[in-house]
Amino acid sequence: MIFKNNKLIQYLFHKILSESSCLGNVIFYLFFICLQFVIGEKLLSFKLVIALIVSYLIIVPIRLLYYKDRPIQQQYNNWFEKIESSSFPSMHATRIIFIALFFINYYKNIFVTILFVILTLIIGSSRIYLKKHFLSDVIVGYFIGIIIFIGVEILFKF
Repeated sequence: MIFKNNKLIQYLFHKILSESSCLGNVIFYLFFICLQFVIGEKLLSFKLVIALIVSYLIIVPIRLLYYKDRPIQQQYNNWFEKIESSSFPSMHATRIIFIALFFINYYKNIFVTILFVILTLIIGSSRIYLKKHFLSDVIVGYFIGIIIFIGVEILFKF
């Protein structure tokens, strides 16, 4: 009776994808940075700050030079709103992939790895499901995040 017409499953699926999208936003990211700093992981916090700055230095110019409408078009009135309304590349995907890679690399724990792989896939899927991005936006966002992670790790080896 509960699963009649799968309404409950559809509702739960929608709720999970809608709510999980916030895990890729900058507020959640800043929370991660602060949490790592408070627990004494200052180097990891610093790497995350550098990665965030670099991500904006890469993605903002791309969005200004190559504007791509979102699946559900957003109106804009100024250059800041134009940056926010551009679909390509996905900043959520960029942030979550380098958070995941930094944590997986830093903690080297199977449970952390599984958790962040699942979170990365859920957040990327949620951006497509919510019609904020196309699949290509998310894939390129992941790619940029991976490149940033590699760059920051190389920077800190010297």
